[in-house]
Amino acid sequence: MTLPSSFWLAHLPGTDPGPAAVMPGPVTLAFRSPGENPWAKFDFRDVKANFAPHPAQPLNYHVAADADVLARPFYEFKEGEQYFMYLLPDLDQWARPMRLASALNVIHTPRFSSTDGVGSTIEYPFNGRSIRWTGFRFEDGGQAEVSIDGEVMGTVDQYGSAHMPATPPVGPSLPFEWEYKGLTPGNHRLRIRTLPSKNSASKGHRITVARIDAHP
Repeated sequence: MTLPSSFWLAHLPGTDPGPAAVMPGPVTLAFRSPGENPWAKFDFRDVKANFAPHPAQPLNYHVAADADVLARPFYEFKEGEQYFMYLLPDLDQWARPMRLASALNVIHTPRFSSTDGVGSTIEYPFNGRSIRWTGFRFEDGGQAEVSIDGEVMGTVDQYGSAHMPATPPVGPSLPFEWEYKGLTPGNHRLRIRTLPSKNSASKGHRITVARIDAHP
């Protein structure tokens, strides 16, 4: 099996030469890595040289500098698998989707990740004594159960109307924030589960995650 001749790097407009995504032809690759963002293991001057093709799986590659890093099409990752898709190391807005554990019905965009599937979950492993989740309220915003390490910490509501005040205003959406402090130091796991309940005025069950920040 040979490598495609059309490996290329996708960049975001106005950014530095750092890569946003690696693509063989029209397919965006995502990376399974046991550590942090694997961007430092790449030689971006010669993209093809980074990959050793998997002998039995098309479009699956091991990274030459670290055989534990596997690259494959993003749509092949299963529920609960963590992956890295956007590799630009200093692009703050992509830090959120790189750390979220994937789940059914979750969609990632540059602005936020979201799900409108009742019962679907978004999970976030972190290390620290406090956690802060920010997102957006929409007219189809839903309600979610928030738990840490399996203990339910509360229920949130992301319904927001265009008639509700916001400072500053955020287009058709309103800012949302949830924070929990006082955890014991160490590793924890945040879990956000979409509930069947919602505000009677809401048009749906959408839950959004724009950022999650942990603090020691």
